[in-house]
Amino acid sequence: MKCAFAELDPNDDVYRQNPSAPDNRNANAELLIKAFDRTLTRANYQRLDHDAVRAALNKASIIPVQTAVDFYDYETFAFYYRTSNEIDLKVKKWFRTKTLTVGNYDRMAVLL
Repeated sequence: MKCAFAELDPNDDVYRQNPSAPDNRNANAELLIKAFDRTLTRANYQRLDHDAVRAALNKASIIPVQTAVDFYDYETFAFYYRTSNEIDLKVKKWFRTKTLTVGNYDRMAVLL
């Protein structure tokens, strides 16, 4: 992963002085993505499919904050998790306390 990322690193002084050809950058990006996926899969992470990510963003949040992500801004995105479970949360609203059961992903890794 380090070798594939080295030529893609926009903060690297060598890159700015001597950028790779676009074909080489695309090949390195593919190598990096495959190595990232292989490493996390071997570490018992599971990849969330794109439909699950979009569905999660469209659900109402416990905290009333709207989240909008334009996935077309990214050439590639991937979300990985190691374990998932459901947790009970107590939410106070005015003078009442309500218990909500929500899905939770532990140990997340994100590739953008």
